[in-house]
Amino acid sequence: MPDRADVDWLMNGSFCSIGSGASFIMAGNKGHRHDWVSAFPFLDMAEEAAFTGASNGFQQADDLVGLAAGRHSDCDAITLLW
Repeated sequence: MPDRADVDWLMNGSFCSIGSGASFIMAGNKGHRHDWVSAFPFLDMAEEAAFTGASNGFQQADDLVGLAAGRHSDCDAITLLW
């Protein structure tokens, strides 16, 4: 079958087992945004009943939060600082 740009493809390995009732949510043809932090289609979910009345959780802030990680030389512990 030739590749088509208008449909999503799900490829699995030869020895992959998929249980009954499994669902695959593929949004490649719904405008999947590669430049967003998440691939979840938040804008499409605004019409869903479960999201009715949800507030906008984004709040603009001028603070910059950094994350640094380091490994201790005397053991296998990793320290995270933020």
